[in-house]
Amino acid sequence: MANTRLVLEVDVQPGDQSHAAHSMPGLIGLLQRLPEDCQPAFIRGDCDWGNDPVMSKLEAMDRHYLFKLKRSKRVKELIAQVHGLGVWTRFNPEWELKESRLQLQN
Repeated sequence: MANTRLVLEVDVQPGDQSHAAHSMPGLIGLLQRLPEDCQPAFIRGDCDWGNDPVMSKLEAMDRHYLFKLKRSKRVKELIAQVHGLGVWTRFNPEWELKESRLQLQN
């Protein structure tokens, strides 16, 4: 599913303005214009979207999100630790999960 793309709106910006901080205002505007029955279930983004200002804004808007994590040494250690701990928890008929916490750096 990660390779599936649905382009709702495009704002072309210079190459040095590709970070999430430059795209966030456009995303917020799009979400505010969409009717309630057309709202996405969650916002998905790459590593640069997983930062405190973006996540805080989406949480304030009561939006769910899923962002990739850079596979740093500490992230790899946490994945290895959690993966080896017993049974997964059934989330719904299609998904299982394990949960842990990792402090992000500013």
